[in-house]
Amino acid sequence: MRGTIDTPTEVLGPERAVASPALIEALDRQVGYDARTRQGLSNHLPMELLALDRLGASPDRLEAMLDRWAGHMLDERSDTTVFDAYRAEVRADGIETTVADHLPRFVESPSSEWFHSMIRLAYAVDAGHEGQVASALTDWTTYERLLPGEPPPGGPLPGVEVFESLRSAGLERGWSQADLAAVARQSRFAEVLAPVIVEDTLDDIAAAVAAAHVAGANLATLHLVTGVHAARAVGRLTTGASTRRFARRVVQAAAAGYVAAGAVPIPTRAELDARRATPVPDWDVVRSAAVASADVHVTKLVYTCRTELAATGDPLYAWLAARAVGLAA
Repeated sequence: MRGTIDTPTEVLGPERAVASPALIEALDRQVGYDARTRQGLSNHLPMELLALDRLGASPDRLEAMLDRWAGHMLDERSDTTVFDAYRAEVRADGIETTVADHLPRFVESPSSEWFHSMIRLAYAVDAGHEGQVASALTDWTTYERLLPGEPPPGGPLPGVEVFESLRSAGLERGWSQADLAAVARQSRFAEVLAPVIVEDTLDDIAAAVAAAHVAGANLATLHLVTGVHAARAVGRLTTGASTRRFARRVVQAAAAGYVAAGAVPIPTRAELDARRATPVPDWDVVRSAAVASADVHVTKLVYTCRTELAATGDPLYAWLAARAVGLAA
């Protein structure tokens, strides 16, 4: 394939549109673990299980992932008070109502835990798993971090142009790639970001972070792509003023993440189009390589790219997915 599909809803290969019984069982067994590993890193297991299942992984592959993480890198929550409250609420009111009730608070902090809190919730809702939704809400509550300052109001400039301006604005990156607050609190950051396009659909910022990952090709820019993808899913669950507020915060967080990730040069339109025109292997080859990958980030990115490709038809996502598994230059 050359990165295009005939219809946005077309499904190729053994991908799954709904959660398999093996996934539900695996998520049941995972639900009690904390959002952080014993090394203080992010627990990717629930996200990885969903991505693998959506890409058509076998039950044995899901079991192998459980064996790799559970009992070796993860501990169960020491205090389940918050989780128990959320779980009771989900059981009583359902997933959609519970999430909608709490999103007005969480729209202010989409970048919590380098976007992982939001990604967990998006994946949990996607799986339709009550326990995982309660777990994701617990994680977001526990690790909630708000960025300082007001997010951009929205203007006429595409995100790729604003990213280029941020790159040359002489901003401090902070003490680590995860230090988005250090970026966001700078008055110059807010000034440069102010005229950026803000769409409720997040289409423009999704295109900007995809372009950034073409150049960056690192874990930080990867999380901008998977984070904005998750934000598009979560944003569809918001209503009223929360929808616009959430979009503004996501754009602010993604831009801060771009700076914290090193503010890589954004490829030109001609360079991006060259990637779009580059032949890539058939989707089932890419999918199979992602399922077999030992890197949880690769699997999530390929799942994200496949979903974004189906939604947008942009062949850049096919190239990004192929590159992630080592099948594109």
